[in-house]
Amino acid sequence: MGIPSSVAINMFYRQIITDNGLPFQPSKNVRAPKALSEMSREEFNARMAEGLRQADHGEVSSVEDVRKRIMGELHGLL
Repeated sequence: MGIPSSVAINMFYRQIITDNGLPFQPSKNVRAPKALSEMSREEFNARMAEGLRQADHGEVSSVEDVRKRIMGELHGLL
C-alpha cells in the first residue's frame, strides 16, 4: 500500500480501539483457490463436476450476493 509499517501498525491499533476488539474475525486457515496450472486434470474435472452438480440443484448465488459477500470480507480486512 506504500505506507510505512509504523503507520500501518498505528492504524491497526486505532482500529482495535474503535472496534473495541480486533478489526477482523480470527479464523482457521482458509484454503486459497488454486490456479489451473496447480491442479491435476482429475482435480479440475472433480471441481467442474461439483460446480455442475451445484448448478443442477439450484445451489447458486446471485452476482449481487457474491459482490456483497466479497465487499464485506474486504471491509473486514481494511
